[in-house]
Amino acid sequence: MNFNKVLIVYDSGFGSTEDIARSMATELSRLGLQVECQNAENARAPLDGEAVIVGSPIRYDKWLPTVRQYVTRHQTILREIPVAYFYTCLSLVQGTSNPIDDKQVYDDTLLSMNTQVKPIMVAGFPGTLKLKVMPWYFRFPLKWIAKSNGVSEGDYRDWAMIKRWTHHFVHTLAAP
Repeated sequence: MNFNKVLIVYDSGFGSTEDIARSMATELSRLGLQVECQNAENARAPLDGEAVIVGSPIRYDKWLPTVRQYVTRHQTILREIPVAYFYTCLSLVQGTSNPIDDKQVYDDTLLSMNTQVKPIMVAGFPGTLKLKVMPWYFRFPLKWIAKSNGVSEGDYRDWAMIKRWTHHFVHTLAAP
């Protein structure tokens, strides 16, 4: 089946994951696909004949609750259509950009989150650490975690890798 429609569903704690989802949407549109990009809190149900990309930052070793709930709520249709997962995580900052098919730190966590849905791809991307945009109750723990991992404030998103992953997703959809 040829999939020319893609729904991107995301949640974003402080904007980094949303920027990635919107970048994917822009690239998919540039490649000629029809794309909708929606926050998980208000996202519509996936449609038959449509591919779906679902993404969220990792917080406390899990996706944000709205994204987990979206996958659970729509698992019946998500089982039947191509789905890809992505996540953002500061623990990926220290690594180099991994080849697309390399397993990363939270891949198994997402795969076990809902065993009814079998994504065709999973990817993790480094995000951003911008303490000033965070509520005070996030700043101290994140600053401590970042410091203990040798990560300073900054934008660690690898836009070229995100673009390659998006192209790989399209090629995977087109594969027989």
